[in-house]
Amino acid sequence: MCLPFHQKKWHVFCLLSVTIFVIGVITRLKTTNDRHLVMITESEKKGSSYNYGINVDNNKIILLWNSFYGSRNYGVGAFGRKGFIRHHCKVDTCSLETDKRLLNKSAAVVFHMRNKIESFPKHADSRQVFVYFLRESPHHTFGNSPRYRKHFNITMTYRRDSDIPVPITRYIRLTNASGTKYKLTYPLSSKVSDVAWLVSHCGTPSKREKYAAALAKYINVDVYGACGRYNCPRNVTCMKRLERKYKFYLSFENSFCKDYVTEKY
Repeated sequence: MCLPFHQKKWHVFCLLSVTIFVIGVITRLKTTNDRHLVMITESEKKGSSYNYGINVDNNKIILLWNSFYGSRNYGVGAFGRKGFIRHHCKVDTCSLETDKRLLNKSAAVVFHMRNKIESFPKHADSRQVFVYFLRESPHHTFGNSPRYRKHFNITMTYRRDSDIPVPITRYIRLTNASGTKYKLTYPLSSKVSDVAWLVSHCGTPSKREKYAAALAKYINVDVYGACGRYNCPRNVTCMKRLERKYKFYLSFENSFCKDYVTEKY
């Protein structure tokens, strides 16, 4: 028996830290240059500002260049090395930062290509890695243009053929699943309405809205959000209300793209 498992945000950066480590090993094998790009000390972190001119240890900086859906810290809530240590990353000698003055010392620079980027920096060093980070389909991507291809060294997206695959969900096998019983919070017999659908993009490449309209001819479909007549704030209270009231919830991809699965699944 398998269940869908939604990856946590820190899982993404754990994978990236391993990648940077491997790249660093390969680089050291290819060069005799001992200069480290990305070193920063704990004492520098505790101060009011970093010492930008001195490289003194082996911590590698991962610089978040722009925001992630409006969140400057990508929703991970921990900067520096703390998050890598707390989440038991296999490589925890990385430091997550947002200060663009650290560009010249960064081992990797992450660009979230769903959010607009006013200007791209130049690589500070041939060993510096620029990361193309995306969890949306190409149809809804600021960086979906050939002119950006030359800027990036590795990809970190939902696609399985990415350099660092970070799918929104995956299936995991349950151990000793035979005989396991699941108790529904709200029994089906207690639900009074048929189908709910929360949607904000009304015209999509997948034409999901046409399918929903056709379905509504045979069963009641209540549409919430910008494309419907009902409102539902994005909070736990509203989600619980829908779970308690409706027998089914619609979850469609806005685009048909390789390996793309909606986060609402």
